[in-house]
Amino acid sequence: MAGALTFMIASCLAMSAVVKESSTERIIARRKVQMCLLNITSFLIAIYFYVRHNSFCEPGGEFNTTFLSLRHFGHFLRDISVICLTVV
Repeated sequence: MAGALTFMIASCLAMSAVVKESSTERIIARRKVQMCLLNITSFLIAIYFYVRHNSFCEPGGEFNTTFLSLRHFGHFLRDISVICLTVV
């Protein structure tokens, strides 16, 4: 995951360094940065819940399981949107 995040950040930086001539290129660059921020945020939330679960091993783990399921669904939506952005 760290390698994927590094690649995504590097590609966002590279894309921002290139001059965008059309409005479509600007929109794609903006969405790529938004997806990058979403990816980093979901990764940090996953780390938080992982550490919290391992530290406290709370009864009623359904709370963590629910957020873990939502995180996986968020990753699915993010992957679909990235595929749609690369096809355009």
